[in-house]
Amino acid sequence: MASVFRRRITDHFVSTFKQYLKKEEKVIFWDTLPLSLKLNQPKFSSPQFEISWKDVLKLKPELQERIHLNTVMTYLKNKEFPTFDGITDIFTDHVNKEKIVFTVDQELFSSSIILDIIRNIGRIPANSTFFRNIPPENFIVEYSSPNVAKPFHFGHFRSTIIGNYIANLCKYVGHKVTRLNYVGDWGLQYGILAVGFNKFGCKEMLQKDPLNYLFEVYKKANEQNENNPTFNAEAKMYFKKMEEGDPEVLALWKKLRDLSLKEMDITYKRLNIYFDEIHGESMYADKVDEIYDVLIKQNLVICNKDGSIEAFISGENDNTEKEKVVLRKNDGTSLYLTRDIAAAIDRWKKYHFDSMFYVVDSTQKSHFKHLTHFLKSMNCPWANDIQFVPFGRILNFSTRKGTAVFLHDILDEAKERTLENMKNSPTTKITENLDEVAEILGISSLIINDFSLRRKRDYPFDWEKVVNVKGNSGVSLQYCHARLNNIKENCGVDLSLDCILTSLIEPEALALIQQLARFDEVIYNSYIDLEPCVLVHYLFTLRNDIGRAIKVLPVKGSSLYVAKARLLLFHAAHLVMQKGLELLGITPLNKM
Repeated sequence: MASVFRRRITDHFVSTFKQYLKKEEKVIFWDTLPLSLKLNQPKFSSPQFEISWKDVLKLKPELQERIHLNTVMTYLKNKEFPTFDGITDIFTDHVNKEKIVFTVDQELFSSSIILDIIRNIGRIPANSTFFRNIPPENFIVEYSSPNVAKPFHFGHFRSTIIGNYIANLCKYVGHKVTRLNYVGDWGLQYGILAVGFNKFGCKEMLQKDPLNYLFEVYKKANEQNENNPTFNAEAKMYFKKMEEGDPEVLALWKKLRDLSLKEMDITYKRLNIYFDEIHGESMYADKVDEIYDVLIKQNLVICNKDGSIEAFISGENDNTEKEKVVLRKNDGTSLYLTRDIAAAIDRWKKYHFDSMFYVVDSTQKSHFKHLTHFLKSMNCPWANDIQFVPFGRILNFSTRKGTAVFLHDILDEAKERTLENMKNSPTTKITENLDEVAEILGISSLIINDFSLRRKRDYPFDWEKVVNVKGNSGVSLQYCHARLNNIKENCGVDLSLDCILTSLIEPEALALIQQLARFDEVIYNSYIDLEPCVLVHYLFTLRNDIGRAIKVLPVKGSSLYVAKARLLLFHAAHLVMQKGLELLGITPLNKM
């Protein structure tokens, strides 16, 4: 991207005061200053990189006493412009005299940006100054994590798509990523479900529609559990038998689990989601005794006479009342927290991760506070490498059928609404595979709608906004991608890197090139905050610039010299839009 110019400008800049820097300080400046350079391109002007002298002094305040900005500017202006490496001028801003502005050669800038994208789109971060100090590491991303006995609801959808984006992004940056789905397949809810199924379940109905039927059984069983003490006692006893390894009860548990996972896999395939590992809480049912032994031996918990194990954890500050945390019930059965401790330790032993991300809703903040507390108390030095990645809730959600229960119902409705819009739209150009295209567009709309807001925000769900054809929507991004593909396929010009880009002088062309130059910076900012909305809003802006450029830069009908340059520009824009959609977990469409 623009990294080559960032490095060149930094070299010129630091050379004016490097005699005042120690060796290690020079390294810091060379690594940090390129990130502080702000790219700007005023209309009818060359590309500019701006930096504030205050940002320089933040890195080494003592410079203020050793060298003045006027001296730095004098040194820089003594160079011959344009320089051999494409810097055409330097000056201070006429309003803010502490802002230093470097201008660069437009033709060199344009060709550098376009060719870098075309040649390196698959490994942009590897060549970017923004990622210079981010070494490849070993990451685990745990996401989705539905409960087998409960519906795959929209909260799990958020975890699934956000976690998938984080995994895609970290892999693109250069990390080794293990995608982990930690399925909730253990706990008292299975005792409730199993007792309910044994009492009023139907094997034929289970085979016919596993997820919906299990949910209906669970609702009825849970109602019994809340109102019938005898049923509650049976459910607790059933789960206790599961933990004790009773073959008969485990056989039913396995059957219900496998049927549920099989149905969930269909939904994951619709979303184009895959996992490297699918683990379950059940994997750690026989590991919790080891956890109890360590906690007891290190005096981290209290063993009560009734058989329960608990601890008291301090609040956010020393003045708050300590919080009681139960790790084992009085009937000897384990809890989610205990199994999560065992899972974290097992993952460390197996993967030796540098970071492990838990992508879960914000209501689980307290759980992860407890998890890290116990891991640190158990002298696990890697406990600080666990990151809780919270997200907000979706409010007021419903479908035409009423309140949605299963994710596949939501995907179906998104597809149906999109199909209606496509059939009623005069701009729809495809006549084949309408169902397949509507499916992809519906999922694109759901993902972009979710990612258009900050991850931690709660938001009200609005179907009209989700499937909106115009404005900031998944459909509009897909339309832009398909439009660029159409230009490439039907312009009548062969794509070639062997062309001269001096004809790209229109303001719309230059604005698009500048937007393309920001791609690695956007990826960096999204990566630092683990925020998909950073990339989504960039793609919205890119779409607008592409639309303006297409209107005034025809490829077909232009002279070959001009057409080849414009086609190369649109090809680079197409690659960036395609990569952006893929990182977001969206299948780009070539025709709509």
